[in-house]
Amino acid sequence: MVFMNNKAKAFTLIELLVVLAIVTVLALVFTVALNPFKRIQESRDSKRQADLQSVRSALDIALTDGTITLTGTELSPTTGNSKTDTRVADGTGWVKYTLIAESGLAEQISILPEDPLGNSAPCNGYEFSSDGTYYELKTCFETTKYQGYYTTDGGNNADRWELGSKPGLTL
Repeated sequence: MVFMNNKAKAFTLIELLVVLAIVTVLALVFTVALNPFKRIQESRDSKRQADLQSVRSALDIALTDGTITLTGTELSPTTGNSKTDTRVADGTGWVKYTLIAESGLAEQISILPEDPLGNSAPCNGYEFSSDGTYYELKTCFETTKYQGYYTTDGGNNADRWELGSKPGLTL
């Protein structure tokens, strides 16, 4: 007579707890190593760069085409609340200019961008200034990775990233 061992192979409670502890530790290590909060901040900083570079390109094209002229305007930061009166590209939004031809800046950019954090934006979001001849766009970054650009952009403000048409600014 042959006796078969009918005892099924299974994991013990201790083995399951050890595996669960190892998976938890690995998940924690990967989360700390990847630092998702910092990656989110860096992505917002990248968007700030892209936004202002788009506005600069649109301004340069409209100025070259002669569809707009700059007005002497002090810094006018965005309100960050998505109100259409600050984001319109007709010269009355946060980028101020005088419209010469029908299309103007709106032909190049349909709506002015807004800082990704809105009201919580560092240094009040995006800024525009002009002396009537040259213009300057400014913003702040959240991460030190991009804050190094403050001193290499050619501008005179050590706590803002500046670009525009003024001599010396990053083009």
